[in-house]
Amino acid sequence: MKKFDLILTAIVISIAISFIMRFFSGLFLVKVVIGLATLLVVLYWKMFPYKSQLSPRYLKWFVRIEKVMTHVLGIFKNVPKIQLGQNLAMESAPFIICSILIILLILI
Repeated sequence: MKKFDLILTAIVISIAISFIMRFFSGLFLVKVVIGLATLLVVLYWKMFPYKSQLSPRYLKWFVRIEKVMTHVLGIFKNVPKIQLGQNLAMESAPFIICSILIILLILI
């Protein structure tokens, strides 16, 4: 019975080490950064119309993110809006950025 416990412990330790090595690899960290960037773009995109209604605590964070996002969205300023219907259009820059980041997550 002791030999079985030793083998089981060795298997569990080797699986744990492989998971730890995977989570601390550079590629995993790149995926985490891309995922967080995608989340920030979506949050900025959805919160921008309600900027005036944010509490001072969250407005401070929003202004920090806005400083970065204005530069990033400026790259796509010549891209026309996506027409969803009559008198209804969507900014295409955040959509393009999110699409690019999601494709990067899939390909990496």
